[in-house]
Amino acid sequence: MANIAIGIDLGTTSACAAEWSKDGVRFLSPVPEGIPSVLALDEEGQLLIGEAAKRRLRDAPEAGISTTKRLLGKKANTVADQVRQLFTYDVEDGEDDTLLLRIQDEVLTLQQVTAAILGEVKRVAESHLEEPVQQAVITVPAYFNERQRAAVEQAAQQAGLRVLSLLNEPTAAALVYGHGKRLNERVAVFDLGGGTLDIAVVDIQDNVFEVVAAGGDTFLGGVDFDETIAQWALAQFLEAHPVNTLTPFAIHRLRRVAEEAKIDLSEKEIVPLFVPILAGGSDDGLDFNADLSREDLEALTEDLVKQCIHRLNNVLSVATDRPISAILVIGGQSQMPCLHTAVISSVGLDSAADANPYTSVASGAAIFASSLAGDTDLDLTERLNLGISIALPDGSLHRLFQAGDSLPSQCSKRFTTHEAGQEAIFLDLFQGNADRTEDAERLGNVRFGGLRDAPAGQVELSVRFKLAKDGQLHIRAIETSSGERVETSLDTRPPPTPTPEKSDDTAADPSAPPPLRMALPGLADLQYTLEEEALESQTKPDEQTSEFTGKETAPSALAEEESQPVEPQNPPQIQMPELPQLSVFDTPASQTTPIENDKPVVQLGSNKPYPLHLSLRDWIRDFFGGLFGN
Repeated sequence: MANIAIGIDLGTTSACAAEWSKDGVRFLSPVPEGIPSVLALDEEGQLLIGEAAKRRLRDAPEAGISTTKRLLGKKANTVADQVRQLFTYDVEDGEDDTLLLRIQDEVLTLQQVTAAILGEVKRVAESHLEEPVQQAVITVPAYFNERQRAAVEQAAQQAGLRVLSLLNEPTAAALVYGHGKRLNERVAVFDLGGGTLDIAVVDIQDNVFEVVAAGGDTFLGGVDFDETIAQWALAQFLEAHPVNTLTPFAIHRLRRVAEEAKIDLSEKEIVPLFVPILAGGSDDGLDFNADLSREDLEALTEDLVKQCIHRLNNVLSVATDRPISAILVIGGQSQMPCLHTAVISSVGLDSAADANPYTSVASGAAIFASSLAGDTDLDLTERLNLGISIALPDGSLHRLFQAGDSLPSQCSKRFTTHEAGQEAIFLDLFQGNADRTEDAERLGNVRFGGLRDAPAGQVELSVRFKLAKDGQLHIRAIETSSGERVETSLDTRPPPTPTPEKSDDTAADPSAPPPLRMALPGLADLQYTLEEEALESQTKPDEQTSEFTGKETAPSALAEEESQPVEPQNPPQIQMPELPQLSVFDTPASQTTPIENDKPVVQLGSNKPYPLHLSLRDWIRDFFGGLFGN
């Protein structure tokens, strides 16, 4: 039986699946509405997903969760206030500063919610195909960082899907526009959906697609426009009826009416807003009734529109060497007339290119999945949107990969122990385009462990950082003296907060909960030396790597000692549907030829800067490694 690969648009408000064949794109979920990205519990506590969950929310908004994609990979302390303002469900701070979502008496992780939605997409697709679906290309916002991309892949694995690639949403739309048309154009894509804004400039030459620039905002979308209308309506209501409280059910209905009015105003000049019994009971309830005009809507959302155009202009400013011949304006919120006009005007064109605002992303994902399976000809080059760096002891960041680097990309660094008998080397990884750790997103603490007992400076690691085509980070380490691989793991817990010194007999608080460990898919360890890797890639292009789930290690950056292992503690979980798990394989390390010790090293724990340039030998190795896809 053929192993079918599909494309999935994992949207904020709905998800859509599609398959590509020589006859064109075949949609495997309802279009254009898709499968609602909603999870709820019924009266008996049973799980509902998709359309059934959406219906449940109309009667019991506190019983469900929606619009969670923009929260994936985010930390509780950065988004909790916004979530509580925008949504009827509550959030809690989990271990590792993770965000936990509470519905009724149950607590869920974002990965669980996303896995359930993907599982429903998979089930619906299989019912259309009448065959199992085990692999997919899944679209993500262009501005998702490594942590967020990893969260999507984790969720997909829980849903029984092997992720062939994560594809940026605006890039997917460009693939649909240019595939098979033998174009020679530069196009821009503006994709404003329910939760995120994604922008890209793409050069198309026949079936070669190269992303020139990309950007966006993972916290700007249709729900923000809905909230603006709802806040205006609420202010009008409270001015006339100064009540003290409103129920979550009333707020949910108000937001739903606000969204419907916004959509209607794309076709009409004025619409009524009516919410029965917004406050009070059935006997003394207070209704809300007002008219909203298109002019009012444009005035209320003027700042949001300006933010969108500002993001667009930032991306366009990076790609000025060639004129843009077409603009694709997709996503439901982008169809707002004043915004649609402003986007087209920003690129200096008279009209937008023909593109389906609701299905283009899923169609592009299906085409890319087909190309990865070898069924259609397509060559894609993406670019990194957020730089990746190592934290230095003074709080500054040493850049490994710059924003704008073409993908795939790689670099090599060498590190050495700085104490006798040191068992591990730690690096703190950050993502963002800032120069200081406090202004960037912390990805986690990488630990290279199991080092041999040796004097200070006698253990040296050659570490290769590699970004795959879809932007996922792989880290590979080899001890230079032996050529053997080094145990590599990632801990995404935040570093400990410094505390006043205590006496040695002060015991740790026994009531403190153990930290939650989160493994990052894509953190791989290589079995071969860096030199042999390039040679073997010529005969073995599909090299096997081993994924590690992470060791329980000390979290502090540049740490010198290991803590005692701590058992992981997971948040309470509801009974989720039984979903198959993908197997994670591991292969034994190979004994290989030692690597020469011929370049400057970095002594961690000192204030010496990291090397800003590679040696000639490293440059040659990286150059030829890149040619061989290594």
